[in-house]
Amino acid sequence: MIRAATGSLALVTLSLMCAPCARAQDASAWDKDAHAAARLIAGSANKTAGTTWVRAGVEIQLDPGWKTYWREPGDSGVPPTLDFSGSDNVKSVSVLWPAPQRFADGAGGYSIGYHGHVILPLRIAAKDAAKASSIHLKLGYAICGTLCVPAEAELRLSLSGNGGEEQTLANAELRVPRHLALGAGDGLAIRSVHREPGGAHERVVGVLAALAPSGAGFRRRARSQSAIRTRHLRDARVSPLWL
Repeated sequence: MIRAATGSLALVTLSLMCAPCARAQDASAWDKDAHAAARLIAGSANKTAGTTWVRAGVEIQLDPGWKTYWREPGDSGVPPTLDFSGSDNVKSVSVLWPAPQRFADGAGGYSIGYHGHVILPLRIAAKDAAKASSIHLKLGYAICGTLCVPAEAELRLSLSGNGGEEQTLANAELRVPRHLALGAGDGLAIRSVHREPGGAHERVVGVLAALAPSGAGFRRRARSQSAIRTRHLRDARVSPLWL
């Protein structure tokens, strides 16, 4: 009886020790810089419209008070660069961008990016879904506290499809703006967007409509006060962020 109990205890202990090991396979090691660190995380394999893909993400952790930039950094700043060319059995990588914040750049303008922590969701399609895939990322990004400095990370991760970070990645995707036709959606909706001159900078003017809880509708015009470059207007995901 004593031997049987001891064996069961050893088995349970071994199982508990292996659980975090299995989870660790869905995250790379952190590549640390002076004021930031980055790693890759992976979720489950999914299938949409006949295409199999794996949910993954680039996780960046910044020191308190530090920030990094969005794909369009605003009046100043440097957008991140993501090079996946060294990956194995990877057909394509789609990078999703969570909605950023706007902050003063200290020179009279505004920058666009993230404070503290961000996960850039990825959707990775394999060349051959029957074979294992791995991603190799060379990441370049700028980080800013009082001063701005460049940061780099070289990250590798095999894609098991086990889903160890699936919930974390699903939560990160909730921050990614969705494509919607003008006027579509429940609650607050963008009815129209146009550009007009505004002193030193052009403005994006949007007409919004929302349904109040009582059922009465209301409309208002919201004007952006930030400097929006012309190419921003071609991206429907960007314009609402400044309305």
